[in-house]
Amino acid sequence: MTEKKKRFVSLSVKPLFVLLLGLVLGVCVCLLADFTGEQIIERQYMSEKAILKRTNKAAQEFQSFVRQNGVSTRDTDMLARWGESRKNYYIMLYHDQRQILEIGWWGADSAAVDAYSLKEQTASVVYPIVFRDGTFYAVIYDNSDSGLYDLLWIVSLLLGCAVLALTLLAYNRRVAHRVVAISQEVQSIGAGNLYLQLEPKGRDEISQLTASVEQMRLSLLRKTSEEQRALQQNSDLTTAIRSRRCSATLIWQKTDSIDRKKNCKAFWTLPMARLSSSKR
Repeated sequence: MTEKKKRFVSLSVKPLFVLLLGLVLGVCVCLLADFTGEQIIERQYMSEKAILKRTNKAAQEFQSFVRQNGVSTRDTDMLARWGESRKNYYIMLYHDQRQILEIGWWGADSAAVDAYSLKEQTASVVYPIVFRDGTFYAVIYDNSDSGLYDLLWIVSLLLGCAVLALTLLAYNRRVAHRVVAISQEVQSIGAGNLYLQLEPKGRDEISQLTASVEQMRLSLLRKTSEEQRALQQNSDLTTAIRSRRCSATLIWQKTDSIDRKKNCKAFWTLPMARLSSSKR
């Protein structure tokens, strides 16, 4: 069974997929962090016990401010100053079930004609506040949770951006690692090491470059092996020729020695034969 050919994916397209993946992961992390934070705020910060604790503290601070400065309900400037310094609270003042003032981060204003009466308010706690001109009843709302929700949204957005950045960074690091691996193999080949194998991974231009470098390494290794084989054969042939030459030299030397012995024997044999014949 033949292996199925991998589909080519260009490096010019891959970053778009990685960016899309990072955006999806970032949005998911952002929404998850926002949902988790909202649950924590609702259970911890916005519980009835926590809200009552904060409104009680605000009522005490407001009463202390009124008593220390001798404020009456007609001193709207003083009341506005307190409201601007406590931007997380909204106070509605009532007298005889009728709303007369509202105090908040913008200052202090007279209540609208069609404002709800004290009986129509849904607040669970009403605080009596003693002013210089009498006792009035305050309904206090805590709006500090809006700042927490804004902070939560910023943190969630930063987490999503961090996930996106980490995704892109991981992709760039992977690409850089592959390029460095190819560079090291080329340097190794240049230094003469042809046995460092690099397996192509992926379906992009870097994988093609890796395969090309690997083919070059194998080609150089094959040519080097052939050259070494040829050199070994030449060395063996040279050794054989030298061995035969030495053998031929020895044979020649032996033959020459035998010829010399024969010539020497013949040289002494002939005069002796002549001498013998003359005596006779």
